[in-house]
Order: sequence, then C-alpha cells, then structure tokens
Amino acid sequence: MEGSAFSQSESVVLCISDTHLGKKTETYGADVFHTRMNALKGKLRDMRDWLPSCPDELIIMVSGDMIDGDGIFPSQSHEQEISDPRRQSLMWAEFMAEWLKDVKAIWGNVRVEGVCGNHGRSNPSSAVSNNYDLITLDLIGAYLKGCIPVNYNSYGQGDPFVRKIQIRGHSYLLYHGDTIRMFQGIPFYGITQRNLRWNSSALGPIDVSICGHFHVAASWPINSIRALCTGTIVTNDPWSLRVLGMESPSAWWIFGVSDEEPITWQIQMDLAA
Repeated sequence: MEGSAFSQSESVVLCISDTHLGKKTETYGADVFHTRMNALKGKLRDMRDWLPSCPDELIIMVSGDMIDGDGIFPSQSHEQEISDPRRQSLMWAEFMAEWLKDVKAIWGNVRVEGVCGNHGRSNPSSAVSNNYDLITLDLIGAYLKGCIPVNYNSYGQGDPFVRKIQIRGHSYLLYHGDTIRMFQGIPFYGITQRNLRWNSSALGPIDVSICGHFHVAASWPINSIRALCTGTIVTNDPWSLRVLGMESPSAWWIFGVSDEEPITWQIQMDLAA
C-alpha cells in the first residue's frame, strides 16, 4: 500500500480491464474467469472490513476488452474457447451483473464507468459503435437498470474509447490504449507522451489516467498526472510473450479517493493467487 493519510470519508476505485472472456490459454478460460472474479469478490469483502477510512462508494472502472471478440488476428479462433462474440458478451454481462449485485450488498453504493476496447470490434472498417464491448455495456446496463448505474458513451454520445470522469472534484481519464504505440515493446513512453498532450487539450486537466490494453500493471507520475496501467486476468497469454516478451501480471489496481487527493492509497490486487 502507498499513499498519504486517510480521510474520514472516501470513494474506492477498482480498475478492471482485459478479461478477454472467450480466450483460452493453458491456465485461463471461462471457468477460471468465474473462479478468479469470485475470489476477488471475497477480497473486496475483506477489504471493506479492514479499511481505516469510511468508504461511501465503490466505483468499478472498466477499461475495455471485456470479451475476446473474433477476427482480431488470423489465428485467433485457434486460441479461443468461445468464438462467438455474441455469446461472449452475453456470458460476461450475465455473470458480472450478478457479481456486481453481490458487491453492492457488501459496499452499499456501487457504480460502473466503462469504455470499449479494440477486441470488441466486429469489423475494423465498420462503424465505431459496432463493437461487442459496447454491446456488453448495453446488456449489463439493462440488467442493472434501477440497481447499479452503468455509465459509458453509447451510440452517438461521444467517443466510446475515452471518457473523463469526475470523482470528489478530481478528474480521471479512462481509456483503452490501443491507439498508443509501443517503442521496443514498451508502452510507457507512448502513454506518457499521449497523456501530456491530452492534458493540454480539451480532455484536460487530468489528475489520474487509467488504461488497459497492454496487459501491464504499472503506476508512475507524469508531471502532475498519476498514470495507471491495469493488468489482465488472463495468465499464460501468448500475446504478451510474443509482443512484450514477458508474462502478463494477473493484477488490477484498487485505490482510495478523498476530497483532498485523487489517490490516497493504492493496492495491486493479485487475481491469480
């Protein structure tokens, strides 16, 4: 854990990304996704009991690639347990709707803030809104209507891949990250440059930026911005070994937000333990 002193009342943010439901590796599939998410629910229950602050809401930041999609690369179907993206979307939304209801019973106030990833696209040349991640958010929003708010940029409402979110007066930029180039297999320079430009654009000012896509769990300062990369729940991922040359950390970030500071404490949640 790192950060400054706790306040009496806080929001807690859990960053979720790159669940890639439908993908199959030596140690990951739909059953493992369910098992790891249920284990995370238990960790969230324990955390709620021992936090010295008084959290009054839990915000789930979903930064894309909830499903694995299809046709993203030529051999993808050979690395999948479930190849139909419609089935992937339905499975994710049905499971996560019940998961979020259970989490709400523990935490009280829960809301979801989401963006799309590149794996949800059905065809790179079709409309941006033709994205199964967006359909997944549509489904879970319908399942949780009147129970848990699910906020995202739907059809015609703005960029579904980038959103600016306010929490206790602080600005959080949530994005997937697939349009950021890596240099020598490392994403940090590209992320740093993009955040500096965004911060001086209409998207600024930014206190904290949160992305997925790179299957890396990392946190570093960019001038006044705190940049967070979320990891992935997938283990033994061939993409990470081929592209990054390293194993993906199966970890997501959770942190506190006070009225005074955008991050008061920060913990890396191990998903495979």
